[in-house]
Amino acid sequence: MSFRDACCITTGFAVDNDIKRAVATSTSAQVYSGAALDGPASKVPFIQYGIKAPRRTLTVTTTAVVGAYNTTDPVIFRGMLDGAVAWASVKLISSGGGETVGTSAPLEIVESVEAPAMLLNTGNIRFGVGDAVFGPELPVRIVAGAAGVFKVRTALGIDRDLSMTAGEIEDLQIQRVLRSNATFPLTVFFS
Repeated sequence: MSFRDACCITTGFAVDNDIKRAVATSTSAQVYSGAALDGPASKVPFIQYGIKAPRRTLTVTTTAVVGAYNTTDPVIFRGMLDGAVAWASVKLISSGGGETVGTSAPLEIVESVEAPAMLLNTGNIRFGVGDAVFGPELPVRIVAGAAGVFKVRTALGIDRDLSMTAGEIEDLQIQRVLRSNATFPLTVFFS
């Protein structure tokens, strides 16, 4: 099997404000688009992580403020996936904040973020990127840039820790590299 394209995943790969930098919560619904999406990965494909642009799940990060956050209505990310209009959503879990939650569906480009009305205007919220998503049937070659544990989701949907030494190579099928990784860099070569 030959491998052509590569994606290098580095320490800055799951940035919590890559789509929208910190903004105070509002008690009315907000839509952020255009210049209001002020994160570096907001309106372009996620190409800064390598030659091939992986799809990315999206994240919402909140500061801890008791009773500030809406846990009923979702945050909706709208953009593009495979050349078509698409969206991904996630609901906050804690009304007291202090969390990062992520969408299960990925996008390639984010064009807008719709935040529901929050309960208080004293919170703080950021919109970022999460897992690098490759697809369930894609054979890949993973090369560890450092010794450590790399967190991936297999083609069967099982989260797995790969213990690897620096320079070690592993051929397998994965759906994604998880945002919870603490070991970097990791280079993923695509067949």
